[in-house]
Amino acid sequence: MILTRPASAPVKTQQAIQGILDALSMRPLVAISEAHQLQEEHDLLTGLLYHPTLPTKINDIVVEFGNPLYQESVDRFIAGEPVANEELRQVWRNTGISGSNPVWDAPVYEQFFHKVRAVNAQLPAARRLRVLLGDAPIDWSKLQQRDQWIDYVRQRDAHYADVIEHEVLQKGRHALLLAGGNHFLRGAISDGDPSLPVDQAPPNVSARIERRHPRSMYIIDLLMTKMDNHTPAGRQIATFAHPSLIPLAQTWLGDQTTQTSLGTALPRSAMADATLYLGPVDKLTASRADPTLYTGGAYAKELQRRGRLLYQWGIQDARDPLAADIATANLGPSYIAQPQPQSKTTSNT
Repeated sequence: MILTRPASAPVKTQQAIQGILDALSMRPLVAISEAHQLQEEHDLLTGLLYHPTLPTKINDIVVEFGNPLYQESVDRFIAGEPVANEELRQVWRNTGISGSNPVWDAPVYEQFFHKVRAVNAQLPAARRLRVLLGDAPIDWSKLQQRDQWIDYVRQRDAHYADVIEHEVLQKGRHALLLAGGNHFLRGAISDGDPSLPVDQAPPNVSARIERRHPRSMYIIDLLMTKMDNHTPAGRQIATFAHPSLIPLAQTWLGDQTTQTSLGTALPRSAMADATLYLGPVDKLTASRADPTLYTGGAYAKELQRRGRLLYQWGIQDARDPLAADIATANLGPSYIAQPQPQSKTTSNT
């Protein structure tokens, strides 16, 4: 959607990190839509991680980019204990989506765990941050049938919400939540069985949490819409500093409608509390995986095996998944230079 409506109510921008810290003072859960492989967003998250105030605001960070079967490995690593690289990489290489889209191979995800470890090294044990792996558990070595994959997909948001419930809220802790936007946005849906209508997909994370804990979440979306500089709205957005956080309630930007994953239109302010502006979308850059990951070796062979299973089950279109992975890795730095998606799931990944 191109913004064309003139500004009818003022928009107030905030310095992004300070705005997020302020939100963490208001709610026990602050959820940030993570645009996968977006370098500028991870640069912002780095600044947030290194801000001296963050450990006084939260106890935990719940992430989508990790298989909870490896939670113990992450706990040891970010506590400063020795963990072999090969062991740590299982965390993101063995998630369920790695068969259809190994998006977590981008350097920013491995770097994230190293940065949390570095932050914790400067903190007393009682104030160290814990990273909770929010994706649903899956063991690729035991995956033999299509129904097992669909069960995983349908459990993704349920498991993420259960982690929040049991590891954060029931313990009186506070958390930063990171996942793809449709996992959080109000009015959006979770992943579902691609053979069923999209409106039969299960509820997403925010629907599950806010049903039990009203006003517990502050949801932050990303403003990555094409802007028309010939309109008053587009010209105003062009003046925004970046990165900045923009509260949406009772603003012209919040009144703008946007398409949900159900195909309906909702005001931005109905879906999120604020939006992050990281700059013009055509200037944003991507963190790409090393293409040599997919040209040989045990990991490439395993990805090919997984991709072929998903192809046989009618979940993935690509007959040669490694070719698609190499093509994506070689796209270059522009974030909008994206290939056509291959998965047939209603995926929010």
